[in-house]
Order: sequence, then C-alpha cells, then structure tokens
Amino acid sequence: MFEKVSEQLQKMGQPMGELFTLGTETVKKVTETNANLIKGLLDDSLDFAREATNSSKPNEFADLQKAYLESVQESVGAAAQSVFGDLSNTQEKAAEFVKSATEQAQSAFTELFSSVTRQG
Repeated sequence: MFEKVSEQLQKMGQPMGELFTLGTETVKKVTETNANLIKGLLDDSLDFAREATNSSKPNEFADLQKAYLESVQESVGAAAQSVFGDLSNTQEKAAEFVKSATEQAQSAFTELFSSVTRQG
C-alpha cells in the first residue's frame, strides 16, 4: 500500500523536475544573450572611442556617433527579441507541463483511491 503511494508520488513529481530543468535552461539562455549583448556593447564602445579620437571634423564625429547609437539600438533590440522569444517559449512549455502534471495527478489519485477502496 505504502509502496504504491510512494510510486504515485514519484510519478506526480516528475513533471516538476522537468519544469525546473526548463526554467534552468531558460535562465542559462537569457544569461548568455545578455552576456553577449554586454560584450558587444563594450566592443562597440571601444571602437567608437578609438574612431572618435581620430576624427578631426565635427561632421565626422556626428556621423560616427550616429552609427554607434544605431548599432547600440539594433543590438539591444535584437537581444530583447531573443529574450522575449525564449521567455515566451518557456511559458508555453511550462503551461503544457502544468497541464500534463495536473492530468497525471488526477489519474494517479484516481488509481490510488480505487486501490485503497478495493482493499478497505
């Protein structure tokens, strides 16, 4: 009897482990995206600083600054879209896991309750 309860509880806990793994993978992806964004922004900033110190005309500096700011905007936008996509996918998968876990829990409870009532 207790073995059956233990077995059912393990089955019920499996989707939560999968959900935890999904969350961990998502955090890893988002962290990598943000790290790449920061690295790219730092590289772009250094390139801008080097080129800006060599520019002798105000128009050259303005053009450099415009190109740099457009690059920053593009990089941040791309990173934001990537993170949003990762989080959206995770949310969809999490909803599926919760639905599956609920169905499994209902099935396990029904099975367990049936076996207990037959024995009792």
